[in-house]
Amino acid sequence: MKKYGEQIRKLRKEKGLKVYELAKQVGISDTFMTQIERGYRNPSAEVDKALTKIFDNKPRFTLLHELAHIRLHQLQKEMDATKATIKKIEKQKGSLKT
Repeated sequence: MKKYGEQIRKLRKEKGLKVYELAKQVGISDTFMTQIERGYRNPSAEVDKALTKIFDNKPRFTLLHELAHIRLHQLQKEMDATKATIKKIEKQKGSLKT
């Protein structure tokens, strides 16, 4: 979630907010906010919703985009593994015919 955190940090700085100020508005500790910005922790749905309100709907879009990208990468890996399995089976079938 590093990109998400980077986006939060950028938006926070654009609004001229300190970490502790944003954290207070969201209702979390400044330590937790720092961890989100650095990509060490993921925000809960409630925190994401609060950040979305503060930053005019920008964070949620970023989070959803990042999650979709991660899922796409997972699906591509699964598809590659399936193709490799199919090739292996076809090769075994070919050796049985001979």
